[in-house]
Amino acid sequence: MDISVFLQEHYLLVIGILLCLFFLIEEELSSYLSGKFRIDPEEVLNMQNKGAVLHDIRDRSSYNAGHIGSAKHSFIDFLQEKPETILDKKHKHILYCNTGAKSCELASVLRAKRGYEVYYLTGGIELWKEEGFTLTKR
Repeated sequence: MDISVFLQEHYLLVIGILLCLFFLIEEELSSYLSGKFRIDPEEVLNMQNKGAVLHDIRDRSSYNAGHIGSAKHSFIDFLQEKPETILDKKHKHILYCNTGAKSCELASVLRAKRGYEVYYLTGGIELWKEEGFTLTKR
């Protein structure tokens, strides 16, 4: 069977394979690029000791129920729309949420569009607790 005949007769299969390949490559590339700014709980402590500012982007009640030591509660909407009111470009900033998903997305946007040096806690506060680190309550 000639390849052109196969492609013509099975064009939907070929399109499906190409779409799967495209999405696989896009996912891998996205994961690679965001991985540069992903830090673990140990690195959070190291960066804090060197002056990094920690931001809890969960809702206020979650923050009050327990947050990482010196973390500030920062509204995700303010960080997206007016980061200059909360962040400064002189410091490194670490974002965290429950699982790391929202903070990863926000860190990527702030880095790309605004030029801030922003990192995110991989696994969020859930990983922080799993690894035995303490929380502060208000």
